Amino acid sequence: MTTLQNLIRRNYQRPVRKLNIKRKKIDGTYDALWTRIDNYKAIDRVISWGSGGYEVNNDPGQISTYEITSLSMTLKNDDNLFNLESDVNSFWHDEFTYIRNLSQIQIEAGYLDDDGTEIGVVPVFEGILEKPIINPDGTVSITALSYLSILQQYDYSDLGLSGQAPVSSIINAIMNQTKITEFIPYIAAVPDQDVDIDVTKISGTYWDVIKTLAYVSNSIPILDNNVWAFKK
Repeated sequence: MTTLQNLIRRNYQRPVRKLNIKRKKIDGTYDALWTRIDNYKAIDRVISWGSGGYEVNNDPGQISTYEITSLSMTLKNDDNLFNLESDVNSFWHDEFTYIRNLSQIQIEAGYLDDDGTEIGVVPVFEGILEKPIINPDGTVSITALSYLSILQQYDYSDLGLSGQAPVSSIINAIMNQTKITEFIPYIAAVPDQDVDIDVTKISGTYWDVIKTLAYVSNSIPILDNNVWAFKK
């Protein structure tokens, strides 16, 4: 079997990409398994995969930034697959079971060998689906937000912390909550300098606070799809 490295080095490459969705349910849980959507019902649905990227900016003397861009995709919707939950043709039918908004979305990518075998297919993006926009031309526009957006939705003040606490304790208090761990599995923070902080002196969203604490502890936050780290 051809190795992934050999396929990458070839002048002629046959990439494979997959779009997967886990539907959100009324009770807040998700489908147990991913459903492949890019070829759902044998229809090649993706018109545009969009583009995105990761950005790390670690300038001395400044609060480091770690940002992940959203993806804007266009898909075929001639059969109303992405319509409202009340539409019997919708992937989210019926409205008493599923919710389109905040469903989980995943893109996998890799290469095809000469015999059609998939090589090196791994997730390259994972996040949540914003409400699809149905277009009059039989297409749908969807925006996929990385899980970083979850950390931007909540304000640090809701933790109700007081007094002094080490950086690791504050980061862990943020990340080890059900509303976060349903998207980002918990991994304890390991800052370079685990200094004590007056918790009343920091403010903003969870993500604002994480970046501030990364600065004072000589650390960096990293979110690779759903794999979290706060480290040196």
